[in-house]
Amino acid sequence: MYTDYGGVALAKKQEYGNESIKSLKGADRVRKRPAVIFGSDGIEGCEHSIFEIMSNSIDEAREGYGKKIIITRYNDGSVEVQDFGRGIPVDYNKNEEKFNWELLFCELYAGGKYDNGKDNYEFSLGLNGLGLCATQYASEYMDAEVKTGGFKYTLHFEHGENIGGLTKEPYGKRGDTGTKIKWKPDLKVFTDINVPAEYFIETIKRQAIVNDGITFIFKNQLTATQFETTEFCYENGIKDYVAEIAGEDAFTTPQYWECERVGRDRDDLDDYKLKIKAALCFSLKRQLKEYYHNSSFLEHGGAPEKAFRSAFVSQINAYLKQNNKFNKNDSQINVQDVEECVIFVVSSFSTQTSYENQTKKAITNKFIQEAMTDFFRKQLEVYFIENKMDADKISNQVLINMRARIKAEIQEKLLEALSASLKGESVEWEPLSQEELSELYNLAQIHQILPLVYEAVYKSQGVNPQVKAISMRAAMTQALSTRDFLQLVKKMNEAKLYPLVVKGIIARNLYPIPDERVSGDEDLLVTKELFPTYHQF
Repeated sequence: MYTDYGGVALAKKQEYGNESIKSLKGADRVRKRPAVIFGSDGIEGCEHSIFEIMSNSIDEAREGYGKKIIITRYNDGSVEVQDFGRGIPVDYNKNEEKFNWELLFCELYAGGKYDNGKDNYEFSLGLNGLGLCATQYASEYMDAEVKTGGFKYTLHFEHGENIGGLTKEPYGKRGDTGTKIKWKPDLKVFTDINVPAEYFIETIKRQAIVNDGITFIFKNQLTATQFETTEFCYENGIKDYVAEIAGEDAFTTPQYWECERVGRDRDDLDDYKLKIKAALCFSLKRQLKEYYHNSSFLEHGGAPEKAFRSAFVSQINAYLKQNNKFNKNDSQINVQDVEECVIFVVSSFSTQTSYENQTKKAITNKFIQEAMTDFFRKQLEVYFIENKMDADKISNQVLINMRARIKAEIQEKLLEALSASLKGESVEWEPLSQEELSELYNLAQIHQILPLVYEAVYKSQGVNPQVKAISMRAAMTQALSTRDFLQLVKKMNEAKLYPLVVKGIIARNLYPIPDERVSGDEDLLVTKELFPTYHQF
């Protein structure tokens, strides 16, 4: 039925009733809603679909089946991943009464990684039985070649549907096993399939870093017959990687820690196994934090990041206190002070993992966080005991970072308030801390604005006579003791006179004026009214 609106016929909305509810079936479960599985229907989702196929090959190699993985990027947007593992089981499955290729390529939540490390894979990137099937569903086409058990199997899919069933033929070449999958992401599913070579290089390098001794070969098609080949292999994994990042400039030597723990996330749940590897050193020129779990790069960290923050801040803070390194007015250190001089890489593996979602960018396991926190804290404590010279270098640098941060925060706080005051905004001037008072004094000395400060106070109405006396003495002598200055500033706190001071500071271009504000004659006029001797400075 149609309704006419000014000559335009519009379809009338159907009535919302029982027949309005629909369920997606088969390939449409992914093709119509790819972001549910891949996190996005854009280039990021397409990239993640590629990683899903790579993950299966990586799991095989990590278990010791094959030491080489080849990833090829073609000009038309298609991708090929080849491993030399045992080969995906694709033949008939008596228990399921189906062929395994139907389960793996055409059924969501089907796979061989549901036993939490008790059966096929001790540790695995793939957990949910989604990646291979979802990527097949989201492809324009997919071709699979599997060599296993003395046979070679081939499969072909188009737009999520199998074409021609399973082809099986004898293959007697001993030792030649593995899986090769080539597919092209579908532009009807993803808005962009032109995954750049840089994504492959970055991703493949990360996998080489956390999968010791496995060789990753990336082939990037340049022309119809020419490919550019890049090879990655880290024999000692993250240990070699941290040494590579640190170079010769680090002020401590790289350290490597490793342990295994068993625990559970809740009392009524089963125990599971956790392996932790960590490599670190401290440097002024390079800073880095990277976390991986079951070789998946944790862009958002989760449990490992929380463990780092807790363990490193508390342990370095404890060392500073034990060795009386804090000054009387020092603030406590925070994680930013540590981050500014550390290179820290963690690669962990567990037989049970709680990822935030299918994209696997953060883990949330309570046991993993607690185990890492305890492990990092104890290892750092032992490292400091056994390497006193390194401990002093690290703690001293963290202190320097903390003091620089406090100074920057104070300057930023003062500048924000000053800028707001200049624009005529109402500013709440809270009493300054001891650190802020000291920093204001330093700024005043460095920029030679003491006379401006004193004159601003002297010209103000309702100021304590004692403050006026100090101001007059300062104006005449062009100098003032630190003690008198601090007393003066405290009185300024009470009288909320900072707007007067900041206008003088900004008028002398000692701090930048915000871009949105254009300096005009009215500002200069205000400045002259506040500071009659402004032209002398």
